[in-house]
Amino acid sequence: MTGRMAWSDVVRHTRTLTRLIWFHVPLRLTPKTAEELTKPVVPPRSKEEMEIVMAEKRTALDLLEG
Repeated sequence: MTGRMAWSDVVRHTRTLTRLIWFHVPLRLTPKTAEELTKPVVPPRSKEEMEIVMAEKRTALDLLEG
């Protein structure tokens, strides 16, 4: 009984951590510039930068799954 409860806790915490990584890790490698902080509409970051961040997110999620 205790093992089953411990395993369900591991599964639940892993899912929570996965959601936190997916939703709260920003799609940027560098901090916001002063221009980005002052302008209401900011041009998006480069596609290459977003691809790098998404690859790192997927790596983190794959490690959690393992």
